[in-house]
Amino acid sequence: ANTFNYFVGVRRSASDLYLQSPSPVSQDLNNRGQLASYLVRFAKSDERNRFGLTMSHQSADFGLPQTPQNYAAGVRQNQEDSNTLALGSWKHQFDDKNDLLLGLSLQKNRLRVKNNGVFTAFQSVPAAVSAELSEDGFPLNPEDPGSPYLPSTDLSITQIQPSAVFTHSFADNHHLKAGATANFIDSDQKVFIDDPGGGGGLPTPLDLPGQPASFLANLQRNAFSCGIFV
Repeated sequence: ANTFNYFVGVRRSASDLYLQSPSPVSQDLNNRGQLASYLVRFAKSDERNRFGLTMSHQSADFGLPQTPQNYAAGVRQNQEDSNTLALGSWKHQFDDKNDLLLGLSLQKNRLRVKNNGVFTAFQSVPAAVSAELSEDGFPLNPEDPGSPYLPSTDLSITQIQPSAVFTHSFADNHHLKAGATANFIDSDQKVFIDDPGGGGGLPTPLDLPGQPASFLANLQRNAFSCGIFV
């Protein structure tokens, strides 16, 4: 008999307390975020075939919470996340003892951090108060260390996974399975951190003297793995 089934789901939420805030008193300063999730699933079958398709997408957009001092100075930073997944499968029954299952999945994830270009200066402990704390870069006021950095990040990861499994059934509920799987991963990340507020501590890959005022990196990584089993 032929059958067809489907499912559709949608979920949305928002909150003024999306993340854990650095300030226990004022926790809703640039701490609003929203989340949306979508899911669609289809299934179809006949006497010898069964098809399946699942697609989902989730996106989040939220502010990075600030201290009252940084918020009053106009510092605004936010993050955007998105995750998309598609999974398809086909199972074919050759006869009562043999069947083949094929599958393919695609997953794409993206993360972005943005800022509005506003910062507050970092105030370290003066050397006259404590030379050791000043050299180690401790903030003068731990409850208000400032927001000297302007971060910007764009990370994208794509993953593709095909698979194939053949099954032969014997008597007494015994089965022989043989198949192959593969995994292709591509990652691309851009990182830019500007330090106009004198926070220091940015990496210096070439070990050059002094404190750099900005850091820029572009990381591209690719990976592949596969397996065959019986």
